[in-house]
Amino acid sequence: MSFNTCSQCMYVSQLKGNLIRHMKTHQELGERKLFKCSICDYKAKTKISVTHHMLSHKDPSEITMYKCDECCYETKIKNRLKSHKLKHKSKDQLETFKCMHCPYEAKKRTDLSNHVKIHMRPDQVEMFKCHQCSFKAKHKYKLYGHIKAIHNAQTLPLFKCELCEYKSIWKSNLKHHKLIHLEASETTMYKCIKCKFETKYKYNLNAHTKTCKKRKGRK
Repeated sequence: MSFNTCSQCMYVSQLKGNLIRHMKTHQELGERKLFKCSICDYKAKTKISVTHHMLSHKDPSEITMYKCDECCYETKIKNRLKSHKLKHKSKDQLETFKCMHCPYEAKKRTDLSNHVKIHMRPDQVEMFKCHQCSFKAKHKYKLYGHIKAIHNAQTLPLFKCELCEYKSIWKSNLKHHKLIHLEASETTMYKCIKCKFETKYKYNLNAHTKTCKKRKGRK
């Protein structure tokens, strides 16, 4: 198995495309090319992010749905179907991605890439920076914890829902919140393969699956 190695840090990947995307993290923010939506003001660091965003401008009837052939799951995004299908495989069927620096293994290449950051120095990885002080973190969740513990969240820029009073300092949280305003036909539903349960939220399905298995086991 061959690996593509970053010349500026310890990052490695089996795919050359992943390495090319990673190398952009060594550029200054001002040097980076941002990909733009042709319909609205949305911008992103990667072309695939804009491609996924463009689905929001399409009529549902124009969108191709990718469906799992083993359960009722379906999604607008092909890569999400690939990730979902891992759930149907046993451990010995899964290809694992192994860290070159420790015994860590991951089911997904993206999880390994995220893990490798712990082996890097701060100057070797793109850092998430606090806008209120000099704090930096390799992972977004650590920055989030810092802001909650140290700063008053009310002083930070807020992303606001246009349909209710919900606010968040994280754009991703707002996107997740907006699902409550959507009908089942307007979003991807996560469905239990053992019963008729379905939900808009993946973590709800994970929690349900555990209890569903227990109920099945008692019968």
